[in-house]
Amino acid sequence: MAQSDGDLTDALGRAVDRIEATGNRDAVKSGRTVPTGFRGLDALAAITCPSVTLVFGAPGVGTSTFALNVAMSSARAGIPALLVSWESPEDEVMARLIAAQARVHTQKIRTGQMDEDSWQKMAGVVQLLADLPFQIVPGPRTFNRLEAVIREWFTDRDRAQGGVVILDGAPNLARLASSSEQAAWDEHSRLSANIRYLAYELGVAVVVTTPVVREALRRVAVRPLLPDVAYSPAYVHDADVVLGLFREDQWERESPRAGEADVIMLKSKHSPTDTVTLAFQGHYSRFVDMRIEDKVSAR
Repeated sequence: MAQSDGDLTDALGRAVDRIEATGNRDAVKSGRTVPTGFRGLDALAAITCPSVTLVFGAPGVGTSTFALNVAMSSARAGIPALLVSWESPEDEVMARLIAAQARVHTQKIRTGQMDEDSWQKMAGVVQLLADLPFQIVPGPRTFNRLEAVIREWFTDRDRAQGGVVILDGAPNLARLASSSEQAAWDEHSRLSANIRYLAYELGVAVVVTTPVVREALRRVAVRPLLPDVAYSPAYVHDADVVLGLFREDQWERESPRAGEADVIMLKSKHSPTDTVTLAFQGHYSRFVDMRIEDKVSAR
């Protein structure tokens, strides 16, 4: 049988090439895989280009901090990162960024009460941060403007590099555009679909953060579940990976798990669903691997 443009031969060849590239040590350099900076999570399910990852949790659990950590890990690996935030102004994002990289208490940075040691630590990372392929922009009020921002950022990049786009609080776009409950529902569905389409068209990894629904906050401890994702189930449906963040000490001050954070993989199209435990260092605005082997347990 003569081969045609739709023959499986070429498609199979491309699939094998992708599998080899993703599993190769140079996968990060090729831009196919975005390192989260967390060994256990990367081993469980790598964030690939293109894809959409949804990160959610209760207010104050650290979804914005987690997403910023992923962006920094990507940039430090040479993969371009763009952070679009509806949740925090640029100066607050920069304060978190410097705190995490210099290991300077965020309160010192916000209040300007810096001692000599803190200044030295900060000076040591400022140039490093300035040289990274990392851009921060405020969240626009319309999707058309967001799309223009992402495309403009993307045109300056080598497509082979891949890239990661963090949309911190993106569902706010749909809230701004809606005038009624039904309109909001439609806007959220449309926004979610558009984000996915754009990620796959450009070949980039997109990370979207969102809170839990208000009803979930009535529980004693909000260990996130898929139905807890706020605004619309479309965000869950359109995501390749859904991560829920949970910190027991957020609800129980005397918790024996103080300083620990669970990253619960509630959905993954290409891997099993498990939980990875990280250390949460809120004073440095960062999550880090546990000092002992990451606790990865099936749920």
